Amino acid sequence: MKFDLRLLLMALMSASLSLSIGQDKPASPAPKNDSEWLALANRNLDELIESLPPAEKARVTEARQAKSPDTSRITGTFYGKDESDANLQIVWTIVRDPEGTAALQELHLYHDTKEFERIDDRYRWILIGRLLVEIFPDEPDFINVQMLDEIDEEKISYYAVDPDVPSDEWFYDTDLREKIEFPSIPEGYEKIE
Repeated sequence: MKFDLRLLLMALMSASLSLSIGQDKPASPAPKNDSEWLALANRNLDELIESLPPAEKARVTEARQAKSPDTSRITGTFYGKDESDANLQIVWTIVRDPEGTAALQELHLYHDTKEFERIDDRYRWILIGRLLVEIFPDEPDFINVQMLDEIDEEKISYYAVDPDVPSDEWFYDTDLREKIEFPSIPEGYEKIE
């Protein structure tokens, strides 16, 4: 079975779902300024919310209308890891700057197939209420939406908004300010191209 591996990996990386908005229409051009990025984020978010069942729609709408946290609490460097699957280990670093851009570095170790993959990505982030919306310039119709839960000086905890599952099954994750070292690549592991 062939699927979009990049989207799957992004979902696993940040516990966010990459959602394609309007796959049947031509891709949107990347916005040129902050107001265009905000308009794109709101349009994509509107479409996401419309696709949700009533309970999830209410939950995301409430988060959208909530007061946004101070952006200084979500900017800077954060680290995370996911070892919930014994065959897949993911470690990442996200650096968000106050101007709305972010850099992601990630390492995936597939223990069952003895393979590894490194991801280095750049994207725009926009805070709308308590929703952290991530948009990728090379794919502006794809978004990741994280519903922020707890934020303090040490961490950000959030739910990955996933329109395909009930909200009580949304993946919950925490990114930390405390550095997490990337593991060494085990001997014999092959790089995924």
